[in-house]
Amino acid sequence: MGSPSTTYLNHEERTAAEPREHGMHSVILDGIDQVNSNIRLLKLRRSKGEKLLEFLPGQWLDVHVPGIPQAGGFTITSTPHDLKRKNYLELAIQNSPTNPPAAWLWQTASKILESELMIRVGGSFVWPPPGINVTSIERLVFVAGGVGINPLISILSHLHQNKNECPPRLEFLYGARKGPSGNISSILFLDRLRSIFGPGFATFRNYSLFVTNAVLPLNETDDKRLEAIESFKADMDYVGEGNIERRRFEEQDLIDAIGPVEDRGSVVVYVCGPPPMTDWAVSVLKGAEGMQSERVLCEKWW
Repeated sequence: MGSPSTTYLNHEERTAAEPREHGMHSVILDGIDQVNSNIRLLKLRRSKGEKLLEFLPGQWLDVHVPGIPQAGGFTITSTPHDLKRKNYLELAIQNSPTNPPAAWLWQTASKILESELMIRVGGSFVWPPPGINVTSIERLVFVAGGVGINPLISILSHLHQNKNECPPRLEFLYGARKGPSGNISSILFLDRLRSIFGPGFATFRNYSLFVTNAVLPLNETDDKRLEAIESFKADMDYVGEGNIERRRFEEQDLIDAIGPVEDRGSVVVYVCGPPPMTDWAVSVLKGAEGMQSERVLCEKWW
């Protein structure tokens, strides 16, 4: 997906060169879960008599909502297994009043539940990685910024459900902000990361959360600093098996995640986040000694 320009491009224009299905599928908006003040999760079920669509972890949907000709583009955050066994697709929708399809999907739940939507699968940022033999991957690294976690949580959840596909080493770096409530549990998909990386998943699999708006007050005598320290201790407990940092991830974090130089020929990295973060991370990773540029995959979301 290209970099933003001075001319606004809608989802279909930005993704014109991406592969997508020819046909459309009918689904019903079956459930809405409010994650925080900025994100809601939607569950879509197949309409009666509709054939089962197929998709790869990491793909997105063209979503046509009633009364709006322009399609919205939203990543599938569930897995093929969820659709086949539980009959649902999940989307994470950010509150975007200037995006007509997203604004429609952010109406009061009672107004839109049970509505029929038309969808089409598209995208090439997928698992398994195109052109790469999965058996050649010894270390898999995910780098997510904000809602860029959406395609990565689908891929990670798929690997958790199909552990035979998961490489021996897995690293997940996630940069995110706490919501207005200050509650770390409101960070998108943190609960799933805790569950997936919990005890018993596997050795050599780690995730690190970088909370970008959890900086301590500078005045060491300030009561608010003590409160912040206690709050951060509670956050550490909530994160569980993962690591937590009060900062953005930096170049050294990326270098550490891809491991020793001599082993980088067997590394694959997926990067997804806002364009500036994605461009920076991809530049660092492709420039790292021993990394093969074709094994650094990225997708940008605005």
